[in-house]
Amino acid sequence: MFKSCNLRDEKNMVKEKYHLQEWLGGEQFNYCIVIEPTPHLPFKYNEITQRLRKISFEINKKYLGNNFTKFKNFRDRIFFVAFKEIQLNKHYNIMVSLPNKFKRMGYFIQKNFKSEFIMQWCMLQSMNPYTWKLRKMDFENNNLHIEPVKNIKGRVIYDSKKMKVFDSVDNDQTYFII
Repeated sequence: MFKSCNLRDEKNMVKEKYHLQEWLGGEQFNYCIVIEPTPHLPFKYNEITQRLRKISFEINKKYLGNNFTKFKNFRDRIFFVAFKEIQLNKHYNIMVSLPNKFKRMGYFIQKNFKSEFIMQWCMLQSMNPYTWKLRKMDFENNNLHIEPVKNIKGRVIYDSKKMKVFDSVDNDQTYFII
């Protein structure tokens, strides 16, 4: 069944996309993570959001201490902005913003964020949504591609190019902020 979409709804979606791109283009993102497509074992929306929440909590707790939950400003802790992209296979583009306190810590967290994230990712167990067997996760073969962000505005535009407010196929959001 096709969902009707009138011109007014389409204009509102374009406006929201533009405003989100403007806001995110002004933020400071340090890393981009691509969770690569696995057609035979796709990650579900709920699993991705829960994994990112747990990883965010663990890294914030490790480097910012137990009081990070009381920080009023979300920029004082790690946050993720993730976009679901469906071309041939569903995958996720995630932008990571590290807080200024991490930047003051300097070399250690800046250079080790990649290995820290991969370690946390691999420690979380994952179930295949079709067979309910545990997925094999290891440090070498983890379907993650992590790189520093060189051009924030370009990255934001690329990640949000197919953005919709709601995906009618999977009934989940096409972007989320953690």
